[in-house]
Amino acid sequence: VRYSWPYENETERGTSECLRGLDFKIRDNKLSLACVFRSWDLIAGLPENLGGLAILLETTADWINSVKSDNLPEVTPGRLYGSSHGLHIYEEYLDFAKIWTNI
Repeated sequence: VRYSWPYENETERGTSECLRGLDFKIRDNKLSLACVFRSWDLIAGLPENLGGLAILLETTADWINSVKSDNLPEVTPGRLYGSSHGLHIYEEYLDFAKIWTNI
């Protein structure tokens, strides 16, 4: 994984983190999370990332409830939104992708 390679500046590393931003909002006592990715690996990235982000959403709602005043309503996990500027499948996963899609 190139993220852990030592580097002096970003151009030496040759890559950058895919997750670009997280945006939490509370509306009608529901906490939603929107995330933006630079690029998303359909097979090895997207499912695992969505699972982790769902846990983050639930954990954040629990934390908000633990620190809020007693006179405020409880916040519950709401929707998780994900977007990416690019979606790809690495060649090593093509056979799996064909089975997964019945191609």
